[in-house]
Amino acid sequence: DVDLEISGFRLYGCLNQIWPERMYRYRCAKTKAKDQIRCWIEHLVLNAAGLEGYPRESMLIMTDKSTSFTPVADPHSLLQSILELYWQGLSSPLRFFPESALAYAGAKIPWDLGKARNKWQDDSYNDIPGEGSDPCFRLCVGKLDPFDAEFERISRLLLEPLLQHRG
Repeated sequence: DVDLEISGFRLYGCLNQIWPERMYRYRCAKTKAKDQIRCWIEHLVLNAAGLEGYPRESMLIMTDKSTSFTPVADPHSLLQSILELYWQGLSSPLRFFPESALAYAGAKIPWDLGKARNKWQDDSYNDIPGEGSDPCFRLCVGKLDPFDAEFERISRLLLEPLLQHRG
């Protein structure tokens, strides 16, 4: 059980699938941005709880790959940033699109807006809809370019620590 107070926010709930060496998350599907981000947030909560005898590492296991997260020195400040963005998102749409943001963060060439645009647009060759086809995202951005300075700021704020702790 977890009950955390972070800058006026209260996080409480239960983390499960915790073994002596790490917390595990799995899903019988290919890895999506939502899986990595959810596991990352739960990893931060596990580290913030700091319960004696509990691990500080996490692993996400999917059908196409596994991702691990290393211990975090200051999980409270990272959770605070996420909670502040959550609070902001309750009053106005955030310019954060998970799949495009992770593509933007990149693996070999980090912070490439071209990769984000590719994830956003439909792939007509393979008949795969892009993230920009999501009606909720379309409602939020309309015909405006979704990849402005705010998108870059939020993506870096949320994903830089994730990338630094991804094993």
